[in-house]
Amino acid sequence: MSGTRLGSVIPGSLVRVSGIAQRSTRGGLVLTARDSGVELLAAASSHVPPPVAAPLPPRFHLTPNTVGWHRALQRMGIGAYNSLTWRGGEPLPAPPTRGCWLLPASDLAALAIARQREQLAALGWRLLTCAPRLVSALSNKLRFRELAASRGLLAHLPRHFLTPADATFPCVLKAAVGEFGRHVHILRTREEAELRWDVALRWQQRRGRRGGGADADDAAEAADEEEGWLLQELIAGRVEHSASLLVVDGAIVGAVVTEYTYAADEYVWPHVREIKEQRVSHSVLPPTHRAVMAALLAGFSGMCNVNYKVRGDALCIFEVNVRVGGDLAEDAPPELARGLFEALDRQGEGTGEARFGPAGGEMDHARPQTPPPPPPPPSPPRGAA
Repeated sequence: MSGTRLGSVIPGSLVRVSGIAQRSTRGGLVLTARDSGVELLAAASSHVPPPVAAPLPPRFHLTPNTVGWHRALQRMGIGAYNSLTWRGGEPLPAPPTRGCWLLPASDLAALAIARQREQLAALGWRLLTCAPRLVSALSNKLRFRELAASRGLLAHLPRHFLTPADATFPCVLKAAVGEFGRHVHILRTREEAELRWDVALRWQQRRGRRGGGADADDAAEAADEEEGWLLQELIAGRVEHSASLLVVDGAIVGAVVTEYTYAADEYVWPHVREIKEQRVSHSVLPPTHRAVMAALLAGFSGMCNVNYKVRGDALCIFEVNVRVGGDLAEDAPPELARGLFEALDRQGEGTGEARFGPAGGEMDHARPQTPPPPPPPPSPPRGAA
């Protein structure tokens, strides 16, 4: 192809000249190589990407940003951000606009918001929180069990063992304070349990002498929470539920439930493979499940996340995270998640005021008058001794 002009070649197109592949660098590339063959191998797309949309005005800020949810929240298109580093203490973060919601992305941040709620509200943040004592009781796994016992709800939690000698196997050893699967172990024999139990107690004693862990998060947790470990029944089954709830004065006013199916019957998340094509999200809480959760959360105000499995028709609740969970921020369809955030924004609509729960929000005054009936006796755990 002698003296050939190849016009209007899109930048990035791949061409071959005399057997040598070359990428064009200008839209109007001219090829005049005599006695050479010119061949268009791969044309770059002529599609011009749309301009980047301007950031939406901030309506919700989830803190701290260590969870890495910023992009997922932006996809909801509601002005939700995860860019703050604050997780408690001074200096307090200033709201980007007055009336922006400040929401916790960690249990530690939830406790800080509850404790510093008046100062944060004075700066202009909108808050939905309650008494720090109740926030702490729900997030600490040992105190959570005590709270459930005081409300007649132990039948809806895994069985608890005081020592390895009392346990059936396999069972689970977990730290009272921790998130995202930290310090959780499956124990399959009494010998393994006794060894882990001894190590856990010695670890706890060392942390107590140091006044905290090796990093700032551990130190803050040690200062804010009662340390400890607990042994409990391992609930086998591949399907696990995570309910993100909007709770106001103990009443559940919105829910997004995500059902996860895993590739193992016995596991500790996140050390297990999820079968993602079987994931299901919806906004339906069966009345019996709603009644149990409402009884457990009496007096609480905020967004929280309840992790549980279903045995027959009965709930078995592992934990309550007093914060927004990754199930809502990243896993649920954006339209469902968006609906829960919009429901939050309607709380106190027109006032811009923070909500601090019932007067004082004291945990002891928030017990339900009539707890829900206990579930039928559960079947023995898989692999139990």
